Amino acid sequence: MKALPITNRRTRAESAFTLLELLVVIAVVVTGAALLVPALAKTRTTSPAFQCMDNARQIALGWTMYASDNNGVLAPNSDGALAGKDPLHPSWVSGMLDFTTTADNTNTAMLVNHSLYPYGAYLGSYVGKNPAVFKCPGDRSAWAKDLTKPRVRSISMNCFVGNPTRSFTGSSKYPVNLKLMQVTAPALMFVTLDEHADSISDGWFATAPDELYQLVDYPAAYHANGCGLSFADGHSEIHKWRDARTTPVVQQGQYLLLDVSLPSDQDVLWLAQHAIGAASYP
Repeated sequence: MKALPITNRRTRAESAFTLLELLVVIAVVVTGAALLVPALAKTRTTSPAFQCMDNARQIALGWTMYASDNNGVLAPNSDGALAGKDPLHPSWVSGMLDFTTTADNTNTAMLVNHSLYPYGAYLGSYVGKNPAVFKCPGDRSAWAKDLTKPRVRSISMNCFVGNPTRSFTGSSKYPVNLKLMQVTAPALMFVTLDEHADSISDGWFATAPDELYQLVDYPAAYHANGCGLSFADGHSEIHKWRDARTTPVVQQGQYLLLDVSLPSDQDVLWLAQHAIGAASYP
């Protein structure tokens, strides 16, 4: 092999790292990583969006575990003022959220204490009796009687899942799912979602997939115009809404007009598709 000129050998030697310099670089990189990783981890686990998704995953797991313990029968999901309060209206949660002085707005036992509320709170024992998982950290709505006290719940359950439950109109070409085995596309069917603070009442979220662009209940947008959802396969996600009509600005104490037609609103189509768990819609 032909020897390199002396000048070239000197240039290479001068441009190479010494062992000491290399060790210093490695030490700096390792130290930087050691400082950065915990900071990133802390940011991720304490962000409202991450907490919301974690809560949703726990709800989905509890919902699945309940079905497993009850021969595949899904947790009840009734609607109306009596939901979760009498034997004719059993529901996964009890209580109506509104802008009055009713104590339902701050009663966490209605979410997790099935012994105290035998026709509601069916998932309480499956989520460690932790009422925090029912509340999105981005929800700032408060009790009308005491504005320093937050309302206890920000999520509602898809009206197409539950036993009992019903479709919004009572007669839909899309079947409701009474048992877990009836859910044919679990990754596409949402179980719970954050509901708009001026729309939420009972724990039942209504959609009307039989009528295009008809929005019944409104979803929330607590995460940069995104909404937290749990799905029947156990995953959770933050879904971003694209049409401003889907998520009006929250004005606590002013109820939204529900069951409205929003022509060309693609968000309404997305909600309908994932309420019925369809690969495509319409």
